[in-house]
Amino acid sequence: MRTVFLSLLGLFAVGLNAQDLDSLKIEALQNNPSVLSSYQLFEAEMERVAQVNALPDPQLSVGVFIRPIETRVGSQVAKVSISQMFPWFGTLSARGDAAALQAEAAYEVFLNRKMIVVRSLESSYFDWLEWKESLEILEDDLSLLHRILSTAEIRAEAGQASLSDVLRLQIRVGDVQSKLLQLKNKESVLLANIRSQLNRADSIPLVMDASPIESFDATFQWPSDTVLANHPRVSRFLSLRNSEAYREEAARKSGYPSIGIGLDYMAISPRSDMSVPNNGRDAIMPMVTVSLPIFRSKYNSSIREAEWRQSAYESQSQKEINDLRNEWAEVKFEWLYNLEEVRRLKSNVEKATSTLRLLEAAYETDGADFNGVIEVEEILLRYRLEALSAKVNLLKNKSQLDYLLGRNIER
Repeated sequence: MRTVFLSLLGLFAVGLNAQDLDSLKIEALQNNPSVLSSYQLFEAEMERVAQVNALPDPQLSVGVFIRPIETRVGSQVAKVSISQMFPWFGTLSARGDAAALQAEAAYEVFLNRKMIVVRSLESSYFDWLEWKESLEILEDDLSLLHRILSTAEIRAEAGQASLSDVLRLQIRVGDVQSKLLQLKNKESVLLANIRSQLNRADSIPLVMDASPIESFDATFQWPSDTVLANHPRVSRFLSLRNSEAYREEAARKSGYPSIGIGLDYMAISPRSDMSVPNNGRDAIMPMVTVSLPIFRSKYNSSIREAEWRQSAYESQSQKEINDLRNEWAEVKFEWLYNLEEVRRLKSNVEKATSTLRLLEAAYETDGADFNGVIEVEEILLRYRLEALSAKVNLLKNKSQLDYLLGRNIER
């Protein structure tokens, strides 16, 4: 019953239309566990801002004298005290700024996680499109082989071709059929990968729009790699560094005295043995308290800790910039390599197709160059699959470049 409910819910959720890549991205960003986890950690960090900005709780004490203290105006029977400590000026705001920047760093982690999920989903979606178009290419090739096989069988029956031609073609047909079957079995793996990123149960249908790979734009505008310094992987550590600067300021100010104000109220019981002025009048005593931070080692240690952390985060941000530049250079090389591969293989496919058409026509006419037909058919199949793979790799390279530039999501 639960399975049926989930299936119906899934149909309701995705509708009857196939989901395109943009729709899949939205779903992944809303449901992916790693994105949700990083967002929840960001919200948790935001809660810390209010915590560190708050004043310490006021102190209230109540005491009753078991043996009342006699005073001139009566017996002191009870005492109520209330006080409030205030940290040194600017301490709380420095702590709040430090916590806010910690939350900002958590937000950069959240942004980076979203970008990684989008990149990963695009890669998986392109893998699925490649799988689908590879099936079509193999089926086209199988149709071609059946057509040539039919011609060979007719010519063999007429004594115009060798039986070995028929047998070679049958072997070739069997090979392509096996590849086709093996490839079909791969679909479950590809869909499981996409489902995992969408965090979608197996019971909910996954219907995707199979847009032709050629319809995706793989062109890229090359900005300077200096923009990599704005990547969330770098911004995160810069926020942490700035947070430590505020922590250092807060640590310095924690070493200054805290000031407290308070009020003592003493209840006086009136004297009964004699009459005196102000008999039984309660006593009120304002108080001022000042802490004495004379043990300096802990404050100095906190300041040095914050300074070390600033240096560490500064170094870490530089490391991230270096890593991003390395990734940028590597992906740029791969993009240019695959761009040339797409151009070369597209040309080769066109030439191989024309060659095969001529050879096939010649074979049908007078049985000439059977070996050439088989050889070019294999070459054409390889070129078509390689061209498809090169275009998919180009799209993956573009996706990676968009990730490095932070273009694949909106902040």
